[in-house]
This record gives sequence, structure tokens and C-alpha cells, in this order.
Amino acid sequence: MNRNGKWGILGCSRVARNGFIPGILESKTGSLIAIASRQQEQSQAWANEFKVPKSYGSYEELLKDPDIDMVYIPLPNHLHHSWVIQAARSGKHILCDKPLAVNAVQAQEMVAVCKQYEVLLMEGFMWRFHPRTKKLMELVRQGVIGRLRVIRYIFSLTMESNDWRLNPAFGGGALRDIGCYGIDTARMITGSMPQEVMAVRHMGSTGVDITTSIQLEFPENVMAQITCSFELPFYYRVELVGSEGMLRVSRKSLNGPPPELFLHKGEEIGQIQIPEGNQFSHMIDHFTDCVLNKHSLIDPAENGLKNMTVIDQIEDTASDARGRS
Repeated sequence: MNRNGKWGILGCSRVARNGFIPGILESKTGSLIAIASRQQEQSQAWANEFKVPKSYGSYEELLKDPDIDMVYIPLPNHLHHSWVIQAARSGKHILCDKPLAVNAVQAQEMVAVCKQYEVLLMEGFMWRFHPRTKKLMELVRQGVIGRLRVIRYIFSLTMESNDWRLNPAFGGGALRDIGCYGIDTARMITGSMPQEVMAVRHMGSTGVDITTSIQLEFPENVMAQITCSFELPFYYRVELVGSEGMLRVSRKSLNGPPPELFLHKGEEIGQIQIPEGNQFSHMIDHFTDCVLNKHSLIDPAENGLKNMTVIDQIEDTASDARGRS
């Protein structure tokens, strides 16, 4: 196994522990060589636990390490902008957890700086790289469900009251945290930006949206209906509805079995078997391959900017709708 991609992590977060680290341990090309935390004791404990050679007591120290080619940034949303820019200026290629930034203005600056320093920047939508997603796209292109008409996306989970994702100063809210998946899904499937954006939202007591419902209109008369919520029980379902059938992706729990893919044709429902695989490891291998083999250094960053542009449009529209209610 050729593990030439040398990675570091900025921050000891849940997504790093539960997603990225298991993914890089299963990847074919990535090697985790350093972890940084603002507390040396914590980074050292993680390094010991996961057998990582180096630990640092600050993010700056890790970025100065010449052995590291790529960094993963799983920090709270409001820190993405500053640390992506610092990583780019340190010559590191960057995989940044979603959402890319707090707003499109920040994202535009991040894209520009990464382009200036010729480093790859990509938003961490790991689901894009799983064989399930590739099969889904293949079936849509083949016309298995006829002409695509409607994309329905629902993702909800209850949030603990002390979670940072309920803090507006941290760039929290259901839209940025889980609604961004639905936006990215609709944009990838249609291959375009929405022409019309409409949204309503329920604001929580802390000042962030806890439920947002969105309708996006895409070219060729495709509509996307997206709902994300922090106040409803766990539910995950994606439906691609066409003139001749429907493709459905659903899962029973957040930490349980992986999502399943079904094809609905009339009254018949058939499950499509997908090879198992860690979607984080697929993403890490894709990113590492892009860096090592000099693939595009611009397009992934531009995709993240487009996502943030749509999120800004949704927030503007939802604010207006809320004001009329």
C-alpha cells in the first residue's frame, strides 16, 4: 500500500475522531503523521491512542512542519476562514469540513488565497465519493427513472442545548450544518446552480435556525425541496423523482447501518446492492490523488464557493419570509 500523502489534523473534534481518522486508517494513499490541539496534553493523548508520530500544542506549529503536505480542518465554522488562509500561506493543501465558511464573502477570499498559493482547497462532502453516490448518478444519467423532476432531501437530528452548532457566534444553525448537504446534493445531481430560491425557517432561542425548509428551482424544470432540522428526531431520506420512477436513499440511524439505495418503479421496490466502503477513506484517497498527481487546483474550491453562495441566498430569502409570517 503506497501511503505517500502525509496529513495533519488541526483540532481534536468529533468529526476528526469519528470520521476522518477511521477514514485515513482505511485509505490507500493517506498517512496521518501529526495532530494539533490548543492543548498539548490532548493532542498527545490522541497521538498515543491512534499511533500518530507527532503532536503539537498549537495549529501554527503543525503548519510549520515541512513533512506535512495536506491538512484536514474540522474546526467550528467560524474558524474555517482564518485557518484555511493560514494553511494556504504555509503551502499546505486543505480539506476543510463543511460548510466551507460562514458566508460567501469569506469563501471568495479563501478561494482566492488558495489559488494564489497554488494549493488545493476542497469542502469535505465525503458522501460524494462513496460508490453509492456514483451509482446514483449513473442511474440518473442512464434515464432509469425517466426525466428527473423533483429532488426531495430531508435530514433532521436533535441537538443538545450546549452544542456549539446552536451558537450564532460560531456560525451555527441547521442550514449550515446539515442543510448544506442537501444543497450540495441538488447541485451535483443537476450540475447547475438554482435559478430561484425560496425558504422559510424557524429560529431558535439562541439566534440560529433550528429548522429550515427550502425550495430551489433548477434549469430544465427540476425542483429541489430541502428540509433540515435540529428540533426533530433523526430522519434521513433523499428521493430523486422522475417521470418513470424514483431513486431513494435512506438510513435508519445516524451511527447505525450505512444508507441504503432503492429503486421504485410503479408498485415494485428493489434494493440496489452497493459495495461497502468508508466514505471518508474514498474522499481522502481522491484528495491525495489530486495533490500527488497535480489534478485541478481550482474547481473543488469553486464548488465550495458556489455552495456558500446558495446558502447566503437562502438565508436572505428565509429572513424575508419570516418577516412576513
